[in-house]
Amino acid sequence: MTLMRKNTVVFLLSMGCSLLVLSTLRAQDAKIVADNLEYSREFYSGVHFSAIAESEPSFGYQRYPDDGPERIQCNAGTFARQHGKPWLRSEDWGQSGRPVDQQMARKLDGRVKLVDAALAFAPSEVKLINKSEAGHRVQWLFEARGANETGAPVRLEFDKPLYDKNSNVLLHGFEGSLPIAGGKAVRSERVKFSFGYLIAQSGFELSEAAWENLETPKELENKPIDLSKFDMGPKPKDAEGFVQRASARGFNGDMNGAIADCTRAIDLDPKSEPAVYRRGALKLQKGDNNGAIADLTRAIELSPNTADYYSDRGLAKLRKRDNDGAIVDFTRAIELDPKNAIAYRNRALAKNIKKDADGALGDYNRAIELDPKNANAFNNRGNIKKAKGDLDGAIADFTSAIGLNEKLAIAYKNRGDAKQAKGDASGANEDLKRAGELDPELMSQESRAAAEKSSSPATQAPPPDDESVADLVNRGIEKGKDGDLDGAIADFTRASELDPKDDAPYYNRAQAKWLKKDSAGAIADYTQAIELGSTNPAAYNNRGNARAQNNDRDGAIADYTRAIELKPDYARAYYNRAVTKKAKGDKAGAAADFKRAKELDPKLASEGSAADHVDRGIAKGKKKESAASVEDFFNRAGAKKAAGDLDGAIADYDRAIQLAPKDAAIYNNRGLAKQEKGDLDAAIVDFNRAIQLNLKDAVACSNRGNTKRDKGDLDGAIADYNRAIRLDPKYAYAYYDRGLAKKQKSDLDGAIADYNRVIELDPRFAKAYCDRGVAKRRKGDLDGAISDYNRTIELDPKYAIAYFNRGNAKDEKGDSDGAIADYTRAIQLNPKYTDAYYNRAYTKQTKGDIDGAVADYTRAIELNPKDPVAYNDRGVARQRKDDFNGAIADFNHAIELAPEYAAAYTNRGNARRSKGDLDGAMADLNRAIKLDSKNAVAYYSRAYAKQQKKDAAGAIADYTRAIELDGKDADFYKERGDVWIEKKQYSAAIDDIQKAIQLDPKNGDYYSSLGWYELFNRKPRESIAASLKALELSPDNAVMIKGNLAHGYLFDNQFEKAKAIYLENKDAKLQDGRPFSQSVLDDFKEFQEAGITHPDTEKIKALLTTNTEAR
Repeated sequence: MTLMRKNTVVFLLSMGCSLLVLSTLRAQDAKIVADNLEYSREFYSGVHFSAIAESEPSFGYQRYPDDGPERIQCNAGTFARQHGKPWLRSEDWGQSGRPVDQQMARKLDGRVKLVDAALAFAPSEVKLINKSEAGHRVQWLFEARGANETGAPVRLEFDKPLYDKNSNVLLHGFEGSLPIAGGKAVRSERVKFSFGYLIAQSGFELSEAAWENLETPKELENKPIDLSKFDMGPKPKDAEGFVQRASARGFNGDMNGAIADCTRAIDLDPKSEPAVYRRGALKLQKGDNNGAIADLTRAIELSPNTADYYSDRGLAKLRKRDNDGAIVDFTRAIELDPKNAIAYRNRALAKNIKKDADGALGDYNRAIELDPKNANAFNNRGNIKKAKGDLDGAIADFTSAIGLNEKLAIAYKNRGDAKQAKGDASGANEDLKRAGELDPELMSQESRAAAEKSSSPATQAPPPDDESVADLVNRGIEKGKDGDLDGAIADFTRASELDPKDDAPYYNRAQAKWLKKDSAGAIADYTQAIELGSTNPAAYNNRGNARAQNNDRDGAIADYTRAIELKPDYARAYYNRAVTKKAKGDKAGAAADFKRAKELDPKLASEGSAADHVDRGIAKGKKKESAASVEDFFNRAGAKKAAGDLDGAIADYDRAIQLAPKDAAIYNNRGLAKQEKGDLDAAIVDFNRAIQLNLKDAVACSNRGNTKRDKGDLDGAIADYNRAIRLDPKYAYAYYDRGLAKKQKSDLDGAIADYNRVIELDPRFAKAYCDRGVAKRRKGDLDGAISDYNRTIELDPKYAIAYFNRGNAKDEKGDSDGAIADYTRAIQLNPKYTDAYYNRAYTKQTKGDIDGAVADYTRAIELNPKDPVAYNDRGVARQRKDDFNGAIADFNHAIELAPEYAAAYTNRGNARRSKGDLDGAMADLNRAIKLDSKNAVAYYSRAYAKQQKKDAAGAIADYTRAIELDGKDADFYKERGDVWIEKKQYSAAIDDIQKAIQLDPKNGDYYSSLGWYELFNRKPRESIAASLKALELSPDNAVMIKGNLAHGYLFDNQFEKAKAIYLENKDAKLQDGRPFSQSVLDDFKEFQEAGITHPDTEKIKALLTTNTEAR
């Protein structure tokens, strides 16, 4: 995957230009107008677009972007439709209303087509008739005609505000006749449209004119305007131009268009720091936090000392609930810019979420010193002071916030809460009343009642201003991890008030209530989450737990069953259903579910004793205090581990072990947490202790084996799996894991034997089929591998890895289309599957779909921007499109990431050679060979460069070295043969090309070269035979091959055959564009220089020359 082997020579032909000079200016105007029409279409597609038809029948049309609804208002009423839905007579954008009849639907569709036709107008002739100032805008007015139109021209009006530095201008008016199919006008009257858009701002929408009035600087409003300084230009051609246009589009609300322009800029210049940063900032504004982090990380790589890049990435991480990562970024931003008030404020928010109140307070203090007019900073600092019991300080801060922003409702509410806590009921009521007036949703009846009952201000920390549902849920989860369940419930409650239709706050509040032993409250919240559309199987499983706690065993079993339907491999749900069935006396059902749970997750077997104990205690109606405490810590540890809080889980397991130091299950589970955390040695210690306490614990043995395997101790791992299998000969997971270890040791037969045993024990163990397929593929059994992958997919149709692996096997079999289909399915199942994008790119590249390959490599790079191989291979793809600058940029990036990446130097050398930079190419290829002296491709590439530099001896030496290193690459012999021909060493050339043919006997180009070489070797009959074979194998190159064939007949004294071929092809052209006749004359000249002549060549020359001239 490191070298583009085929070398294409491109001939640039200089074409004559005879157009009249008079047409140049209008042609340029037509190009500029066409570019700005294209820009207008793109821009309006990404915003809330508005069009008004001022001619009869008049109507107003609006549509939202991203497949949003559209609306038409006219004399007949207001009509709307949602995307893909029929028209309705509707006042609420098509959410409800009466359907219209077919006649009205056709009329409405016709009006939409009129608007689209106006925007799609394609000018071929334009004339600027006026340029003027209109209000706060500059206006251009053109007359234009489309291709082959002779009637009255249309009028196009383009406007842009005075402050807009973008060279592209929006179409705001269209007047004229619109063509439809057949070239007829829609109607005889001219149509007249005005176009515009609306901008979302502070929760409502502003018209374009109102937005421009707000943004136009005062000094421009009454200042004389020099119109010569305002240009209307073509679309950008370089990265800087696209970045400038992206800024204008983003400012005016076209976020998608702005991101697209940044992407174009990056394609043109991958190191355009402004483009990368701007795209990241735009993605952050759109809420695409993952995309923002990827771009901002790249911006930091390009400029490691820019504070804003770290600050913005920190904000994206904060929104993703990566509080630790956010704090690291905000801290770096502050180090680079100690006066960055925003970074201090955001770091304070992250510290507060992590319960570091003192650290947050210190950051807010510094932020306020730097920016004393930020109301939110005072409000948030007041919250912390209130939580710490400093009510006077809190009230002072809330008062400062209100002084800076008298409409900040949350500050009134917070001050009211603080006053109430101080006993100032009158002041509290006044503030709470004002908060409700400013934001009725903030002071709901429930939150008002909660405020009236509050008696513990130190435990309450109202959310900072502008916190989103995600922020509140994030903070609630952090509080829950720290054991502050009441605080967590308060945050989840507030989140549910902000968005009553979001299931996440209800689900998480249910978790907190369950941990507080409020099973009824938990059931209610799980139910609400499910009713809101949650298909999370955990919601059903957990509601089942709560119902079981309330002795509603039938309801619990129904919930566990639904969880299993949603997630057929949900081991915990099988286990819980087993426990509940056992409690109901259904021993057979319980046994079946226990067995299935153990098959899916053998680790549950180690939890069995504890679960049975709890079940018996509930049945008897009694539970010892110490046992309850162990169970509480054990269960809470499990919850924390599931939530990713491994340190918290380990701490709770520690406490459980203090209370029950001889419970093997606790050691086993603590070991699993440590293993997941990466503390492998400590995990092994725990598994050792579990095994000491229970010598027959096969699961602990298997877990210890997994940990040893993670450490690279494959023999130790296999020994543990062997022991687990001796303890439980039907333990499928132990066989499976042993198979993985054997596969890592390249013991493929042993691995396959273990996977066979797994499948015998559990014919539905999907992963065993998949891994057996991998082992078979490595053994070269591609059909067997594909069969196993097929079975995996039958058992688990959503297992992305199985599709990926099957794609690999199909690719090796040469089934490129099948491989691409499988990679595509893997990506649909896992849109962040980097390897699937990478392999699909490579397969598309081999099929010749270079654009598709580049797109997939680009996505792989977005997902893993530090992968040098992806940059290298995208460079190879770009090189195949002759995009040498883009290729070199990619190879540069690969080398930056991996300075000793020999293949990247080789490929960059090839790209430089293709650009004519032979010295640069030689430097790169020398470096590649120094890094990897056995790199045959590097020698081959350097040989080709030397050949171009006319260093034939050096070229032959390098081709020879390449052949010594890789004697099975036919191209190496073929290219060396070409050099031998240049040196007139014909026998050596023929030896090389015959060797190439032995290695690749179906390559028609090699036979064509052999036919050519034999002519110089003065063996015309051998040349004829080779040329005939070349025709058979490469019919697409028939013209050139027939030239060689005719030469062979000529030199073999078969004049009539030669003459027939020459005449048959005299009007044809070769693939390089040369006329056949000229190529024959060129060949004769080359033969003459080599001392090869024939008396009939003059006849052929005369024949071809005469015919050409006559024609």
